[in-house]
Amino acid sequence: MFKRLINNFKKDWLRGYRHFYLLITIATALLFSAFLLFVLPDDYSSPGLYQYVAPEIGESMFEGEEGITFVDSKDEIKEMMKDDANSYGVAIELIDNAPVVTIYTQSNAEGEFGQTIKMMLSRALSSGEEIDYTERYESVVLHEEFKDVKYKETFLPVLIVMDSAMIGMFLLSVMLFTEKDHKMHTAYMVSPGGLTEHLLSKSMVMLVLSLISGTIMTLIIRGFDANFLYLYIILIPSAFFGGGLGLFLGSIFKNVQKSMLGLIFLMIGLMLPTVSYMFPSFSPMWIKFIPTYQMIYGVRAAVIPLYGFDDVWRNAVIVLAEGIVLFGISRFLYQRALYKNS
Repeated sequence: MFKRLINNFKKDWLRGYRHFYLLITIATALLFSAFLLFVLPDDYSSPGLYQYVAPEIGESMFEGEEGITFVDSKDEIKEMMKDDANSYGVAIELIDNAPVVTIYTQSNAEGEFGQTIKMMLSRALSSGEEIDYTERYESVVLHEEFKDVKYKETFLPVLIVMDSAMIGMFLLSVMLFTEKDHKMHTAYMVSPGGLTEHLLSKSMVMLVLSLISGTIMTLIIRGFDANFLYLYIILIPSAFFGGGLGLFLGSIFKNVQKSMLGLIFLMIGLMLPTVSYMFPSFSPMWIKFIPTYQMIYGVRAAVIPLYGFDDVWRNAVIVLAEGIVLFGISRFLYQRALYKNS
């Protein structure tokens, strides 16, 4: 059985290579890496505030405040904001013996920071006293070693799961649809191998592509600071699960066109844990049952080993169990559809 499985793997690998699967995998890995390198910032900082205060009012009530850059005119506010996309501007003038405040934003929406500026300025101006109009916070770093982790690197687990696991799902389903179009999917019925080997070899192809993709992205973004053993421990079951999803789609749909709507809804559902990852305060119990939840946190512990090995092996075991169950269901549905249409 093992020899037949390897032979099927070689055939599927060559077929995927001819259809540019390897090129697609490398290209998407480089594209996601470029997004992290050149689009996302290294550090996330609070919005900057450029402020002009008319001479009749004076800047004394605002002196000593951190994060404020005083300028000499409203035009200078606009010029400064052109070079700082994450910034606001405030101009305070005296018109008809009453202060008039103009808030400049980068878009139509003022956002929470803009609303906060309004409330704090209103309090400061109405009091006529030298009071603080910005809240003061003390930052306490619980783990000093996390200072070396860049803000952009925290997005790496999400993109690895999207590229390594989920794109494998799409490519495998396309491979099955191609076989159906060319009536190649019945070949196993007259070959020494069985259906399990026929489908498992395709999952192995996606697994190799997933490891290539995950390795490229991790090397570019994290270098050798990541733990690649941890990464492969979580990526292997994640890719196997993604392959199971591809088999599932290939078993219930006849071609790519008919599967697109189901694929889109499936991708949306699988990416819901991303919201919980980005906003930890939103973490309902039901979202933890979506397999990509375990994938993301498992990959995070691998590319940022400071989180520890416990997250890796625990999530890997869960995803592997889910992948085995999904593969069994997909095999049953594929076999039933195959005999029904043969």
